[in-house]
Amino acid sequence: MEDARNAAKYDNVQAHGRKDLAVILHHLHGQGGADKIILAIARKMASSGHRVRLMVGRISDCSAREREVLTEGLEVIEIREGLTGKVGLAQRIGRLLSADAPDAILATKDAGNLVACLAAAMSGVSSRVVVRQAHHFTSAMRRKGWPRRMGFFLGSRLLFHRADLAILVSRALEEDLVRVSGLTSQRCVAIPNPVDAGELERLAGEPRSPKVRDLAAGPLLLAAGRLTEQKGFDVLLRAVARVRADGVEVSLVILGEGEERDALEGLRDQLGLAAVVHLPGYTDNPYPWFRRADLFVLSSRYEGLPNVLIEALTLGLNVVATDCPTGPREILEDGRLGRLVPINEPVTLAEAIKLGLTTPLDSVDLKDGAVRYELSHVVGQYEEALFGRLPAGGME
Repeated sequence: MEDARNAAKYDNVQAHGRKDLAVILHHLHGQGGADKIILAIARKMASSGHRVRLMVGRISDCSAREREVLTEGLEVIEIREGLTGKVGLAQRIGRLLSADAPDAILATKDAGNLVACLAAAMSGVSSRVVVRQAHHFTSAMRRKGWPRRMGFFLGSRLLFHRADLAILVSRALEEDLVRVSGLTSQRCVAIPNPVDAGELERLAGEPRSPKVRDLAAGPLLLAAGRLTEQKGFDVLLRAVARVRADGVEVSLVILGEGEERDALEGLRDQLGLAAVVHLPGYTDNPYPWFRRADLFVLSSRYEGLPNVLIEALTLGLNVVATDCPTGPREILEDGRLGRLVPINEPVTLAEAIKLGLTTPLDSVDLKDGAVRYELSHVVGQYEEALFGRLPAGGME
């Protein structure tokens, strides 16, 4: 019922005419899921006739071809952060906004949101400022150093009042963001991450990366994400060792790159999994692996709304996920579309993996469950948030 109300609320995709949107990113990372999501939304808006400017402080891990694809149809303005850091970046963006004010400003991720709010305050423009919160702020900050935690907390408190609206990728994020930022619930709206089902199907049909050869003949588990402590791949490795000890000859491919590679490879070897666990690194098209895999496993300690789960469902791939804050329970509809297990419990995760392999859910039901995340529908919700009437009480 709530999904139906949201669909009606954001139904009129083309109601607002041609608008001018500024998208602000602190750092465009070629492997960053949040960056790719916001740029997919921006490209869709540009293709429908809106003017979209991308103002970005830094671009990294992005080949010339990847950059061209990610920013197609956008006006890209790269503004170096420089020695003055985020404040200097906000000043330079603020001057650009003052000279050519957009109808709306959209930002994402903690640093980008703070830079956008500061730039808008410095510029004095009346543009609507919309920030996007894509992860559980408290869980993420708990793993940072004390100075960074306090910096982001105070910055959020001081600057988020400049935001007219916050887009939350999961309804479960609202309580956390309201507590941290001081925004009211009336200035928060839940809009999920989108997927382009047709494009995923096309990409999944391409030849698979040759980086992993001679996979074992048994069931293949797949995981994907940056190799960081957040993703819980250490727990997944221990779960795989348990599954194999119980006589199920699984292998595992983890797609992604990150600072935990050496630690994960060491743990893999220590567990005797070197021959059956592969870490081929980052690939710009992971979807042929979704076609090859028997089960996708998300082992994260926290998320926002993990798009990789939505993509797996869209391609009809069975999933097992940790019931972490936030997103998996919402995406998997309280376990109807995939098994949920507690975080940091390799034994429980191993049992869920075995059940997922022996009693898979129907792929048609999985695909049907992902329909609500289709790109065109989600972009319509973004257009309403950016250019439509603000919710009652949304302005203070």
